[in-house]
Amino acid sequence: MNKIFRKVGFIFLLAISLFWLYSKVMWPSSVLDVPEIHAHLSAKEICSCVFVEELPLERCKVIHHHLFDPTSLEVDTEKKTVFSRAFWAIAKANFKGDEIGCVLEY
Repeated sequence: MNKIFRKVGFIFLLAISLFWLYSKVMWPSSVLDVPEIHAHLSAKEICSCVFVEELPLERCKVIHHHLFDPTSLEVDTEKKTVFSRAFWAIAKANFKGDEIGCVLEY
């Protein structure tokens, strides 16, 4: 009985280790990157909607609604920037003109 538990435990740990290795090789980003991706996505989309398409902010929030809203979203119309925060991640997008549009700052 003890040998069976040891074999099952070894196979379980081996499977977990192989899955972890596979996930690091095939999926370099992890679940902890989701807030950063979401913050950058929200900042870029809202910046493009407000400053390129020239739509009102409330309409842009409806058009570009995702699974969850950013924690905070600030639009500075004088500097033409958008700050987005999703949990611990902060993103900033700037409007660079009609030819370039909005770009993310890192």
